[in-house]
Amino acid sequence: MEAVVALARLGARDPQGAATALAACFEEHLLHRVARHDETDPRPTFELLVAAALPDPGVR
Repeated sequence: MEAVVALARLGARDPQGAATALAACFEEHLLHRVARHDETDPRPTFELLVAAALPDPGVR
């Protein structure tokens, strides 16, 4: 719920959808880390998801 509020305050077009996508992505990264010993940096994935959820900063 806090992620939805934070995304809404940041201007996300669909805060609930964005929070759901972030949670699903987090779970998948966690599963890959545990089950496959995957040490891929998850930050680029999360940066892409957050950037897609938020309005373009150059557009007003």
